[in-house]
Amino acid sequence: MGQVQEKTHNQMIYLMAVDILRRWGNSGKVLWDVLERINQKNAEKMQCAAVALR
Repeated sequence: MGQVQEKTHNQMIYLMAVDILRRWGNSGKVLWDVLERINQKNAEKMQCAAVALR
């Protein structure tokens, strides 16, 4: 996989995870503070710019 394709792949996976985190936050099952920390760590691991959850 090329470098651009890998970056795009990582971004897509990250954005799918963001969608799941938002669903958990909106359901009230998990605190937004916890989700924000998970989001930040996930962005770092996937080498993406973090997006706001809410």
